[in-house]
Amino acid sequence: MAQEESGTASLESYLKQGPAKPVIFQNIALQRIQITIIKSELLRLLRVYNSCSPEMKTDFLKEIGKISPSAVSLFEETHGPELHELIRQVESLAKAEADR
Repeated sequence: MAQEESGTASLESYLKQGPAKPVIFQNIALQRIQITIIKSELLRLLRVYNSCSPEMKTDFLKEIGKISPSAVSLFEETHGPELHELIRQVESLAKAEADR
């Protein structure tokens, strides 16, 4: 086995090719799971916010604020219309609360 097999690349020749380019792997299934989780959580929080007492609304706004950046990031990647609508609802809710 002193001789290398024909057609195989040695590690040394691979490393001499220069810096490797990163492989970007987009796992669509994982992305769909994330979207489902974010949408259901936003829906739940919006529903609870709309039905809770005024003194509890701030707490739910904080919870919504924690997941909003993830929702926006996912929307930028996927452009899903349902997620976009939820983000618009959150933004209008935040604006209404800021105007109070």
